[in-house]
Amino acid sequence: MTYKLITDNQIRDLPVPEQYFQYADAYLRAAIRQCEFLAELPLRGPWPDATVALFLAAHAIELFLKAAILLREPGTDPATAGHDIGKLTRKFRELFPEPEFDWEVPFSAEDADQDVPPTIKSERAMQSMVLRYPLNKKQVPWSQLSAMEPTTFKRDLLGWQEKFAQLQNRCRTS
Repeated sequence: MTYKLITDNQIRDLPVPEQYFQYADAYLRAAIRQCEFLAELPLRGPWPDATVALFLAAHAIELFLKAAILLREPGTDPATAGHDIGKLTRKFRELFPEPEFDWEVPFSAEDADQDVPPTIKSERAMQSMVLRYPLNKKQVPWSQLSAMEPTTFKRDLLGWQEKFAQLQNRCRTS
């Protein structure tokens, strides 16, 4: 039997932002594959499998933003924003105010309505937790309703993949 050993030597010597970009790309590819898997299931596939696709996509966005921030501000500690895509988006916009970096950041909750209840707003700020666990820390179901359609979401992910490539190139050269 032949084994194909894959090691972290491929990225160890890369600058930290590049490592984050590569992980972001990998999570996005995995989300696309998960959508393909879900699209092949019966009409109502299992929600845990759908939430995995959403989590992979959200984590890809988080890592992408952290990579871009680290490129522009190398001394930044990416952990300070935690997993809050909204905070990361605000920092990204602060560091990259140029029009060519403007994009609608998925999972950022920038479009949060003033009429949204505070519980839902706080859950939006921690999408990483909402998508990883079926219940909150109090073992109560999340307040927000989540849903996804795999074929449509895959199309969105493919668009994000193109956007990642464009923005990565712009970030590297700015």
